[in-house]
Order: sequence, then structure tokens, then C-alpha cells
Amino acid sequence: MPTGGDPVIDFSTMTEGGGLISTDPDPNVSAGIGTWVRTGGNRFAVTFFHFLSDAGAPLGTLKVRAEITLDSHTDTLSGPFRTDVVIGGNVVQSICGTVQARRISVEAPDCP
Repeated sequence: MPTGGDPVIDFSTMTEGGGLISTDPDPNVSAGIGTWVRTGGNRFAVTFFHFLSDAGAPLGTLKVRAEITLDSHTDTLSGPFRTDVVIGGNVVQSICGTVQARRISVEAPDCP
């Protein structure tokens, strides 16, 4: 939820070893890769990058950073984030807000 903006829906996978893989539905944004670390208790810091393009032509990167808290009872996490739009090595825009996420639950197929 960017502050003052429309919600953005992504999918992310955080691996046991500290890796992060993220997807974005925007065709001008690549899959993202990054890392996470535990900062204490149920709190974590994450940083990941997406390549940014303009109709397929390389444009720059999106650098996303967040500090999140995991609620293990509800399998949700939340916390502040900042996304920097980096073009030509310069931050041209920063977007801040609150990340909210929920673990995907395993569901049995419901077929006859």
C-alpha cells in the first residue's frame, strides 16, 4: 500500500537461506531478487531489486527495502517499505508505504 496510492499486488517467496524472489504484474518490471535477514524476534529486513524497462528497453531498477514483522498466529506480515526508482544510477523517485502480506495456504484439490 503506497502512501496515497493504489495497492500493488505482488507475490514473493522467501527462502530458508535468506533469499527472496518476487514477481510483479507490471510488464515493465522484471522478476525481483534479493535477500532477507532476521533483525530480532519476529522482525526481518528485506532488500530486493527489479529491472525496470520501457516497452522492453532497459530503463533502470527498482530497489525495494522493508522492515517487516511476522505474526506467526495468522501467517501474515506487515511493516514499512520504501521503493526507489533508480535511472542512470540516480534515485529519481521514492515511494513509501506499508507492506501487508499473507502466506499462501496449501489447499487440497476439490475434484470429484
